[in-house]
Amino acid sequence: MSKGKVSALPALSVIMPNYNHGQYLRGALGAILSQSLRPLEVLVYDDGSTDDSVRIIREIAAHDPIVRLVADTHRAGPLANCNRGVREAKGDFVYAAAADDYVLPGFFEKSMNLLAQNPGAKLCLVDLAQFHSVTGRVRYLRPRLDSRARYVSPDEVAGRMARQHVYMYGGMAIFSRAVLLEMGGFSPALKWYSDWFCLLVLALRHGACYIPETLATMRMLPGSYSAAGSKDRAAQDALFRQIFDLLRSQPYADVKAPVDRTGALCLLGSQILRVLWSDARYRDMLSVRLLVRLLANIPVTLCGLNPATESPLVFLDRAVRTVLGLDGTVQQYGLSLAKSGAED
Repeated sequence: MSKGKVSALPALSVIMPNYNHGQYLRGALGAILSQSLRPLEVLVYDDGSTDDSVRIIREIAAHDPIVRLVADTHRAGPLANCNRGVREAKGDFVYAAAADDYVLPGFFEKSMNLLAQNPGAKLCLVDLAQFHSVTGRVRYLRPRLDSRARYVSPDEVAGRMARQHVYMYGGMAIFSRAVLLEMGGFSPALKWYSDWFCLLVLALRHGACYIPETLATMRMLPGSYSAAGSKDRAAQDALFRQIFDLLRSQPYADVKAPVDRTGALCLLGSQILRVLWSDARYRDMLSVRLLVRLLANIPVTLCGLNPATESPLVFLDRAVRTVLGLDGTVQQYGLSLAKSGAED
């Protein structure tokens, strides 16, 4: 996409579902409201909180009119409230903010400027710092679509997915509202994988603007929705089947082709092997490339290997990929888990 003079920036709406995250709301909303480019609106959907969330949101809204509290939902769940926000938002683009996370300075301004320079783009990704609320450790998740800020075409995205993990989470993404509506929003059936699947589809269909800077954060809470659910093996397997069924359905045939070709499902982890292997319906999805990338990920999962670690397992993986004719970047190993401020 060509870059031209930007006459006006598209409007951005922020959607924030909340349930009992009163202790984090001032930080989360404060980071949004202090952005150099302020959003058109911040829609906060409180889901029947029993703490002081509603009082805090009302106090903030009283001082800043772009904040609007919607408190008529009662345990509808974060995805239902996100989808309601997408429908009710007025902006051209939307950002789904978690009430316990926070954005970093420049996120909105840099993203909206890049999207304005590429008017056909439907998505903008940035790097994300994932920090553990108990240990304080930080993990940096970087899509690494390029070394500079630019629009990356669908073919380029697929090429990157064939060589490395392309990390995509809702907290690092600004979405086109119109395209989200066309997709029906975030699929409730996919639960904690709904944002990843949506991003996968958009990136492979439309490409993505990408800014290689850490501009958003994600707080990891031990009892969070995704953390608790991902420990449930039966629930995980059911979600994997949902993902496989969606990719095999006609509406996503255009997405399944590059996913199969690149082995991009390796990002879901080696645990998908138990479904792909045990259920004959899905065995055709287990390509050689995907199998190699999944097997290469097992020692990382078990041992927490760092990319710089010299070990027999790393050497063996590199040798296997060489013998199979796959280049040395088929699998990006892990992410450093270090104290805040460290880079991977």
